[in-house]
Amino acid sequence: MTDQFKDIESTDDKYYLCDAAYPNTRGFLTPYLNTKYWLADFRRRRPVTKEEKFNYAHAQLRNVIERAYAVLKARFPILKQMASYPFPKQRGRGCLFCNP
Repeated sequence: MTDQFKDIESTDDKYYLCDAAYPNTRGFLTPYLNTKYWLADFRRRRPVTKEEKFNYAHAQLRNVIERAYAVLKARFPILKQMASYPFPKQRGRGCLFCNP
């Protein structure tokens, strides 16, 4: 694993849903490379191979997560302007819970 990701930890029952920019290692759930991925790719033809089926499910889940972030950013505009912090610094912070 590259130094960039060495501080990111996961347990055996939890995974980070990642795009293809992340390494495909323990704890990182990335799509298959060189296989259809984007939801638009499946409009004309359903996924056939196990890799296509996995990528389709991965893309659907990622789409749900991205929509959830969009809702949070619309509800709390300050999130659009947040500074980026290195992962080790983020790791020690508490979670943000939002109530409608």
